[in-house]
Amino acid sequence: MADDKDVLLEMFKHYMNQGLYHQTQRAATANILLILSGVTIGFITVDKHLEGPGDVSAALFLIVLGLFGILWSRKYHERYAYYLQRARGYRNKLDEALPESISLLGINEAADAVTVGKYGWLYEMRVWWLWAALYMLIVVFGVVILGLIWPLLMLVLIGLIMVVVISRPDLADSMLSFVGRIVSSIRRAWHVKIIQLLEDSGAPSVQVSVLDITLTQQRKQIYGFTASTSEQDESESIRKYRVVGTYDKCTNDLKITSKTLQ
Repeated sequence: MADDKDVLLEMFKHYMNQGLYHQTQRAATANILLILSGVTIGFITVDKHLEGPGDVSAALFLIVLGLFGILWSRKYHERYAYYLQRARGYRNKLDEALPESISLLGINEAADAVTVGKYGWLYEMRVWWLWAALYMLIVVFGVVILGLIWPLLMLVLIGLIMVVVISRPDLADSMLSFVGRIVSSIRRAWHVKIIQLLEDSGAPSVQVSVLDITLTQQRKQIYGFTASTSEQDESESIRKYRVVGTYDKCTNDLKITSKTLQ
């Protein structure tokens, strides 16, 4: 007869498989939509002229196809998150049932720390953002073609968008919030990377901890930072420092320009 741990493990595997199934379905749907987009673009450009109701219909189809792709991808992400959350619940219960010497959460946290340190802002980027960006390119392509054929219709579409933004400020706020989350997640990843480099910059016998850090972007690839750190040596005496420096995200080079005792 299966014990509690076997039941928890099987339920964990069940919900993970359900989540992975939806990821596979999302990829299959993306292939279909991209094929349809390619065929439509080929139909538009085959005669090397942008004119007539056929090209207009094809451009409108591209816009609808792209918008549908964004919604469909988001829905698949919601289904994946739904099953993943259930799987995490069973994993946490399984972790509690295992001996203290085995910590599933500890293993995950250690793996996450290594991944964040290695990949930085890519770790924070969500896959569905990339899917949405791909479909948005399809929408933009359709809108540009439509604008070249019927500039007046392009102005009407822009006017409709403005009306929606004015009448539904909550929708506009949601879109701006979405962009803000992307930017903040990228900045948060650079915070983690710089903190890790600072903590590794001390002598082998000194343990460095970052208490606080502030980032300012000086140039496109250069971040300036001001950090408060504490250092504990072998005698267990603790000293606090104010550290100022720069970080080049292209070369992964951390330079400390000043370090003063607080």
